[in-house]
Amino acid sequence: MPTRQQTIEAATQLFDSALFPGGKATLNSAWAGIYQCLLWYEMLPNAILGHSRLPHIIDANRLTKTQNKGPSAWQTHAIRVEDYLAQHWGVPPADVGDRVDLLMKSQGYAGLQRHNILGAAFAALVRLVLQRFGIQDPRVTYELEVPGANAFPGIQIPTRSENPSIDILVRKAGQNIGIISTKWSYRHDRVDDLTTECRAYKNAAAYTDTKLFYYIATNEFDPARTDKLIGDKCVDRVIHVHKELVTGVCKLNGRLKNLWDLSNLLESSNNW
Repeated sequence: MPTRQQTIEAATQLFDSALFPGGKATLNSAWAGIYQCLLWYEMLPNAILGHSRLPHIIDANRLTKTQNKGPSAWQTHAIRVEDYLAQHWGVPPADVGDRVDLLMKSQGYAGLQRHNILGAAFAALVRLVLQRFGIQDPRVTYELEVPGANAFPGIQIPTRSENPSIDILVRKAGQNIGIISTKWSYRHDRVDDLTTECRAYKNAAAYTDTKLFYYIATNEFDPARTDKLIGDKCVDRVIHVHKELVTGVCKLNGRLKNLWDLSNLLESSNNW
């Protein structure tokens, strides 16, 4: 089993070797490297419009469920996502599946459970793009998997976990200024965990008279889940790896128009 540090290093190397629109990674194209590292495909029990596999943009049971009258709504969305990625990466749609999930296809990862590895790698890649394309201020640091007790010593943090850990702790000149919770996706019944966590950490920050922002970075496509987070008064921003796929390609708009794109996060860091 690779260590957390090995996973961070592997994800970084794969990001650097990814295929980016325009030929190189930038603030606006970093999403492509994240998808090539972490996005994966689900095999379909029966081919849909010539597709035997589709990008995992929703729970597998919802993506692979067959019906008699052609593709489901989520299968149609996934086909459009594949076409979009193919267009922006300059490859045929049939080749997109071979361009993604590079981390789990790497030596030492095949056959392992995806969940914990995905969580560590996603947080590491969000930090990576912040370090490269966000604010260039040596006083601003990003720490991964920081125990809540270390970030707020002596303060009780009432969350679902007895020993909560912060995915990315943002500090400026050694002072806590923000938390970025990285969740590739989340179940509907776990949305409240994120809002509870937000309140717990902001309350902890209040003891030291510190104003703390709380962001959630995700690749969640289900608007019913994401909309609740966007509307929560505690959560400052919900950031999608590539908003255009959700609101433009899949046309899951409405209040999701208030999603931030990953590029918005990188730009906003200049105000930290």
